[in-house]
Order: sequence, then C-alpha cells, then structure tokens
Amino acid sequence: MVSDLKGFGMIDVVRNPCQIKTDAWEQQRAQLNVPMTAARDIDQTELELIREISFGVDENIKDCVIVNDGRMVFANYNRSQVLVYTPEGQLSKSINVDEYPFGLAVINSDTVAVTCRKHETINIVNIDDCVVKQKIKVGKPFYGLSYHDGKLYVLASLSGIMEFDLTGNMIRTIQVDVPGSEGYLSSYKDTFCYTL
Repeated sequence: MVSDLKGFGMIDVVRNPCQIKTDAWEQQRAQLNVPMTAARDIDQTELELIREISFGVDENIKDCVIVNDGRMVFANYNRSQVLVYTPEGQLSKSINVDEYPFGLAVINSDTVAVTCRKHETINIVNIDDCVVKQKIKVGKPFYGLSYHDGKLYVLASLSGIMEFDLTGNMIRTIQVDVPGSEGYLSSYKDTFCYTL
C-alpha cells in the first residue's frame, strides 16, 4: 500500500521579512551577557596560570568572584572585608562588611552579595562606591551563596537552600540535606551544586 503512494500533501515555504525597529540602547542591551562558547571536553582543557595574588598570613580568604570587567572580589573572613582587585592583580578597594564574610555572588558589574556569618546577614555591596547598600537578615546559620535571575540562594545549615529576592523577602526553602559544616553553592539555570 505505501509503495503505491505518489504524494502525501504539499509543503509551502513562505518567507516574509520582519520589520523590527529598535533603538541603539535596545540593540546594545541585546548583546550583553550572551556568551557564545563552543562545547569542549573537560579532559582536553589545559589550565594556564595568568596571575598569582598573595595575601597576608592574618588574612583568611573564603571566596572569590570575578565581575564582567575582570575585577576580582575576595571575602576576607578575618578582617570582615570585601577586597576588590584590579584585573592586573592590584588591591583597589577594601570594603567593610558585617563580621565573618564567607560566600560571594555577582549581581551585576558594580554589585556583589556576601554572606556574613556572625549576624546571619547577606550584605549587598556596591564595589564602585564602597558601600553596603542593603542587609538581608537570613536568621539561621548559612555559608555559600549564589545569584541567578534576580534571586539569591544561600546554603543554610541543616535547612536547605533558601531563596530570597533582592528586596530581602524569603521566597522558599528548597529542602536538601545540608550538614552543619562549611559549604559552597553554585547555580546554573535550574541546577544547584554545593559542597559539604
């Protein structure tokens, strides 16, 4: 039966040019944060040391993030500071935050979030103006921090992953087994990875 079939409908392809007008700002915005990287085999990746940064013996660096312009931001646990380094590895700014900063997350090119363990707060820090813009009270022991799509995620001891909006409202707690020890948190889209 199928071998006797001569035709089975018709497909028409019609191309209509699209007329979309965008101003210069919209065109510029459309190009931001759109990484185009080819998939690579991790086993074939070779690491190269570009820069080494030394810290004093009394400094205890707990986390590091790199913002889009290449600046490096470190959480200095012992001195309760966020340290901002130039892309060339020179100390640019030391910003005081609540005691015992631990986890860091980049919010945008001039703002980072840092977990501060003693007061159980997340400090939102403007690294250009050197000010803590906001403090979010978590209310329980926590460590690692991640930011995705307008939300902050913290790894809370014996509780799970707590989700906050940037105004400080707790949205929910994702129930996962988080022991009481130090841990780091990372997220990508709907996937979390954390250390114990």
